Amino acid sequence: MSFLARMRSISPVTTRLIVCAAVVIVACASTFAPLASCDFIQYDDQVHTFANPHLNPTTWQGLVYLWRHPYEQLYVPFAYTGFALLCLISKTPHAERFTQTGAPFNPHVFHIANIVLHTGNALFLFFLLRRIVKKDVPALVGCLLFALHPLQVESVAWVSELRGQLSAMLGFISLASYVKAWDIVEEAGEPLDRRAQWSALGVFAGSFLCFVLALLTKPTAVVYPVLIPLIDSLIHRRSLRQYVQEFAPWALVSLLFIYVARNDQYIMHSALTAPYLRPFIAGDALTFYLEKFFAPINLAIDYGRTPRVVLSDLRSFELWIIPAALIGLAFYLSRKRPWILTASLISLVCLAPNLGLVPFAFQYYSTVTDRYAYLAMIGPALLVAKLVTRLRTPWLYIVPVVVLAAWSGLSSARCADWKNTITIMKQELAVNPYSAIALVDVGNYYQDEGLHAVALRAYRTTREQRPDLWRGYYNAAVSLMALGRVHEAAEMYLETFQYNSDFIDAHMGLANALIEEGRPSAALPEFDKSAQIDKNVAELHYGRGRAYLAMKEYRKALSEFNKQIKVDDSLASAYICKGVVLREMGQRKAAQKMLDKGKAMEDDDASWYADLGKAESLAGRLGDANTHLSKAQRLNPGDAGVRRTLASVQKALSRLNRGLPPNED
Repeated sequence: MSFLARMRSISPVTTRLIVCAAVVIVACASTFAPLASCDFIQYDDQVHTFANPHLNPTTWQGLVYLWRHPYEQLYVPFAYTGFALLCLISKTPHAERFTQTGAPFNPHVFHIANIVLHTGNALFLFFLLRRIVKKDVPALVGCLLFALHPLQVESVAWVSELRGQLSAMLGFISLASYVKAWDIVEEAGEPLDRRAQWSALGVFAGSFLCFVLALLTKPTAVVYPVLIPLIDSLIHRRSLRQYVQEFAPWALVSLLFIYVARNDQYIMHSALTAPYLRPFIAGDALTFYLEKFFAPINLAIDYGRTPRVVLSDLRSFELWIIPAALIGLAFYLSRKRPWILTASLISLVCLAPNLGLVPFAFQYYSTVTDRYAYLAMIGPALLVAKLVTRLRTPWLYIVPVVVLAAWSGLSSARCADWKNTITIMKQELAVNPYSAIALVDVGNYYQDEGLHAVALRAYRTTREQRPDLWRGYYNAAVSLMALGRVHEAAEMYLETFQYNSDFIDAHMGLANALIEEGRPSAALPEFDKSAQIDKNVAELHYGRGRAYLAMKEYRKALSEFNKQIKVDDSLASAYICKGVVLREMGQRKAAQKMLDKGKAMEDDDASWYADLGKAESLAGRLGDANTHLSKAQRLNPGDAGVRRTLASVQKALSRLNRGLPPNED
């Protein structure tokens, strides 16, 4: 049969489905096309991908670690499995052509993956809406509302939100499997034969598995045991009791994940509010999302609507009336039009984890943000699809077409804001001049570029605008260390603890600053505090070993370096420090073996001389340290750490030549 003959044999129903699916794909591809050439941004993207020590380099050991331990206060190992796959695909020796972040990965691969996942989610929703409204065009309109609304851009544009996209797709697959399982049961009729039983059971099991994987991708999947029955009630119309019986085990799994997530997540004190005030915060959030749905302009990652800001505005104690009235209206209309109430409940359930009824970490920045509305857009999509089925005059279809075209244009323009860190953060500051995220990330951008003096000015502005923002102090400390202003850095680390006493990196940073200041014994308690917060903190034993080396307690130093090598045998500087310790202990043959092994692991000669010189400076071998650090600086003049240590060594040598102690009291 020829191709044309095969095309003619396709039924009109199948043809309409193909056309509708093609429209969804083309609409998503054209709207989100600008994202395909965007860079990573320096807000979370680096944490999850190129600065993630378990994914860069990408190894089985790193992936196993992410399945066995929480990372960055979240346990989402399936999401990191997705990130790992993309890291392998996108790794390139010419990454500088695609990114300014110094990452070894091509960010375009990550962005294209997000676009593909979002398009897939939209297609799932189209077939779901078609099943509910039983018409192609209304289902297509509802689907395009979900796919093209400007509130969805953040979830598609942000590489870090691969978690949300993948979790949503797993949720759609779980829902589709559940619906299919009951289709099998209904088609088989009573009594069920063995084949139908096993077939339905297998599909049910697949649905549950996808739900669990969704939870392992993003914690907000805890809503699926309520969301799936809500949507299925429009298809199979089963009783509430039946849904409760079936989804009780799912709910128990969700409760377990909620417990795990709450334990892993650190919530700042400023995000905590009295329980009786939280409904007002939730009412303000719902009103905000309603406003942005109808007027999706001036969008941002961080709107600055923290609990403190919301409760300081008296209008917040009145705004809850708007969503409450709409929900009441939905209940009133539910007798004749139950789909209105169902659609409203779908949105409410999807937003529930992040309304502020229960405190969560991001409330430190804002209770509301665009990505929290991603799944909640299923509700409006269903409402619009149902309303379009009631259009009797063809020219009225112009209205949804014009609105969708406008939203597509706004979304495409919003995509351009995500070009790189500076473009998105400038837009953030235009919408919210007090954006904690933008104020810090502008400084981070300059810090990563090595422009630490410029970064310090940005962090100073951060502290002036948001004195409660601990990252403004911590990141300033990092830049001060890079500039060799070690004492000021130590003070800034201490300022960090006033707002976040459990931030491990600050404790580790302060410990290293104290070692450089010549106070290694004072550094040890900071390492101990880091271990109390997280016993698996990276390079803990290495840091302790450096402190003991500076204190000339060689046996303790050797023990710590051995522990570090046992935990992570890829750290070249640990072997070099161990070699220096063994040399000080008179074990020259063993020392040379360790030094040779460390040298073989280094990326280049500059790194070898730098690490050797730093270890020798801790051991008090200032002459050798001066020689090796000088070689490192000649080979790599831009290494701020080498420059700082070399200056300290040369200052100590100068004091010795004048008959003074190497360190000032």
